[in-house]
Amino acid sequence: MDVHAHPGLVAITAGPSDQHEDGSFSSGYLVAPRVVLTVRHGVASATGQAHSSLSVMCLLGPRGSVRLGDPIEARLAWAGYDDLDAALLLLEADPPEGFAPNLVPWGKLVGTQPVRVRSTGLPRAAYDERTRISDTESVGGAVDPGTYAASNRYAINVTAWPGVGNPHERKDQWAGMSGSALFAESGVSVLIGVVAWNEAVYRNRRLTAVPVAALLDDEGFRTALREHLGAVPSLKPVEGAHVRLDALTLTQLNPHTAARRLAHLPDEEAADLLADRNASAADMAEVLRALVSLDEKLAVALLIDVRHDRALELVRFMPPELGWLKELPAAADAIQSALISRRDLGAPTEPFRRASTSPQETQGFYQGISKGQVHWSARAGAQATTGAIAEYCAALDGSRGALGFPLTADEPAGRSSFETEGSYQRFEGPRDYSQDICERLGLRCGATVYWSAKYGAHATGGVVGETHEKLGGTWGEWGFPVTDESEAGPSRSGLGMTGRVQRFEAGNVYYTEQTGIFMVPGPIATFHDGWPKGAAGVLGFPVSPALAAAPSPYGTSGTFQRFEGPFDYPEDILSNWSETEGRGGATVYSSKACGTHMVRSGVGRVYERMGGTGSWLGFPTSCERRGTLSAEEKKRVHQDFEGGRIFWRGGNAFAVFQLVVDLLERQSDADQRLGFPISAAKSLAADANETIQFFEHGVVTVRDGMAEAWMRPSTTPDDADG
Repeated sequence: MDVHAHPGLVAITAGPSDQHEDGSFSSGYLVAPRVVLTVRHGVASATGQAHSSLSVMCLLGPRGSVRLGDPIEARLAWAGYDDLDAALLLLEADPPEGFAPNLVPWGKLVGTQPVRVRSTGLPRAAYDERTRISDTESVGGAVDPGTYAASNRYAINVTAWPGVGNPHERKDQWAGMSGSALFAESGVSVLIGVVAWNEAVYRNRRLTAVPVAALLDDEGFRTALREHLGAVPSLKPVEGAHVRLDALTLTQLNPHTAARRLAHLPDEEAADLLADRNASAADMAEVLRALVSLDEKLAVALLIDVRHDRALELVRFMPPELGWLKELPAAADAIQSALISRRDLGAPTEPFRRASTSPQETQGFYQGISKGQVHWSARAGAQATTGAIAEYCAALDGSRGALGFPLTADEPAGRSSFETEGSYQRFEGPRDYSQDICERLGLRCGATVYWSAKYGAHATGGVVGETHEKLGGTWGEWGFPVTDESEAGPSRSGLGMTGRVQRFEAGNVYYTEQTGIFMVPGPIATFHDGWPKGAAGVLGFPVSPALAAAPSPYGTSGTFQRFEGPFDYPEDILSNWSETEGRGGATVYSSKACGTHMVRSGVGRVYERMGGTGSWLGFPTSCERRGTLSAEEKKRVHQDFEGGRIFWRGGNAFAVFQLVVDLLERQSDADQRLGFPISAAKSLAADANETIQFFEHGVVTVRDGMAEAWMRPSTTPDDADG
């Protein structure tokens, strides 16, 4: 005898008639070998006149091979009226052997408790374009006896429903479901109604059924049953509190059907069914596997409520792709133990769940608690994140974000040299730190979240984080992170480098693959930040650490740091730099006496060739400024130093002594009359203390500590180049 997935379920077609010109398609159910219970509007008019060409097709074959059988002619044996939208059909031939189900009990709802129900039919929503027929849809839900009591209908609040479809087509997605039998779900199925209408006002979320109890109140219906069934069924009372599914019955269903039924049960009852040893672990594991695909969160929540030994039995049968489920019992135990041992974590505030896979492909679980979250992974066990660190991790997408899973509890951090105190917690990060760093930390990890009351929570990771740990973490020279790491650049140099930047208490840390990692400390960092666009601005990325500058002849000491600048200095300058200074075209000098200033481009070339801070120019006391001469020539700049000034125009730059600068500033029009210098200062005769320097429109001499300007005859700014 053939096995059929849906014994008793039939498809009914009716040809055109005066009232139904396009024909109709509906579902039905064999209540006896030749008697079909269905909906009236699919087989007859409102007056009870049968549609033409009534035929019934049985759904034959096992799951995966279900097909419609050959049409069997049928005739109308009884049709309802008004709201009694039901009908009985009589087949003209027997259905295939083994298809007609055993007679099921008929029932009526009693009491006030909702009753779980199910109906299987052939709605438009399940229509398959390839086979040109509708697939089966098993609809679960609940009927509340208190709804539609006046009109004696059953309102089915379904747990899953189709969309409303294309509004231009105006097709009912439930069409074809009408006529399907409605069963109360208990250990034994009880027929309680026939699905008749889709309540449009509820947007497909509610179906309405005609109770079989209402049908049995009709004398014509009872007469038809006596004639073709031989008797009128008695009604079995069905009460919500009495409808309970047992484990053995559950595992005898198709796993996906069983999973859907589990999903409709109260969690406690569903967990009890999983734990019930009347069903074998292998059979119940099939149901659990189907439930994972249907509702993973529910499957996880139910499994942790099952006794540990039973849970281990069930997960032992999980396939490789659900290998993570095998770790669930251990994870649940570990998180529970953590909550018991640390009362300060607070109580659970959300269900136990599977965590998102981390960037390092780690899998695990988590549970929300009043103080934060507890994560579990095979790598680190149960680890709690609380307070500001928990909020910070959640904002970074938890375990699937850049931090991954927590690997330690939070611990007090070393007090920084800036007198900051706080805490830290280790995380996976996108990748592990190098072996020597992990050995130094005593842990394989790749990120850390540091927290302080002063700066809040910020993570370190990657090359920046590894270097921070190498320098001693918060105890080291960098101190606590002040910001998160972010993108920097691209720079304005020919390389157009991009990299990363993160601010610490000691300054800004920049990293690029080309230059490596450098800290830009205090005043230099503030100066660098003051320029628009940061590393994408005029300075670019640092190419050296901050270094001690040569003391100036004026007793000034300080530091300097090299940067990319828009382009590199010439080789004769770069060749005098140390290996730690890289290649670049700008330098920031900083001292308490003179402040922090940048030297670059043409001015920088002269300054570097003269010896920088160790030359008679000393430290810069200003940044470049626009030249005040010859307004029609815009590309003129000058920059002040302790010992003088450098003038630049059109690719040429010359330094002048401070005595000359004082002269120019003392005589308000002297700079306009003289113009820019056109040569370096030269010694007069053998006395190096006496110099002469040529300007555009005259000369300046220095003798006995005095500077004096000498103009060319008849020279004015208007004919300077004449």
